[in-house]
Amino acid sequence: MEELFYSIDEKYLCAADEISCTNFAKAKILLEQILDEEPSYAKAHYQLARIYYHELGEYKKALAHFEMAIGFDPNLSWTYHSYLEFLIAVGKKEQALLLAEKALKIEGTCSACINNNLGLLHEKSAAFKEAIQCYKRALYQATNNCCEDEFTSNLLRVERKLKSSKNYLYV
Repeated sequence: MEELFYSIDEKYLCAADEISCTNFAKAKILLEQILDEEPSYAKAHYQLARIYYHELGEYKKALAHFEMAIGFDPNLSWTYHSYLEFLIAVGKKEQALLLAEKALKIEGTCSACINNNLGLLHEKSAAFKEAIQCYKRALYQATNNCCEDEFTSNLLRVERKLKSSKNYLYV
């Protein structure tokens, strides 16, 4: 039985529902159908980027879809958080810094999450003082306890790293 969708948005909502049920294969098919009909549908590119990154480990395709999502809709705020996480994970520091700067100017973007990700970026490169500043900003901007717990944990971990690196500094 063929399902009928009356609009691209309805098809997108079905794909998003499939993702939430971890039916990634079906979601991917729906998202590709959307892009066949409307190649500039940024939300579909965003979701495909996430599937290629998290579920399939196809980083080149993930990168291409993240870039298309931002290119087709630079105000799609949810894209920035996931794209930033991706760039940090694949070690693209300069690109991540530029994206974070842009993200903080987009209405609806979670600035606490962006600052937390910037903290992770700095922590990975052992720039602990910068990481601490980012985690403190994230904590200040946090609006729910779940995020606050994560940000506090990140901050405490980096403070321990900074302290232990000072203990072993030889001149």
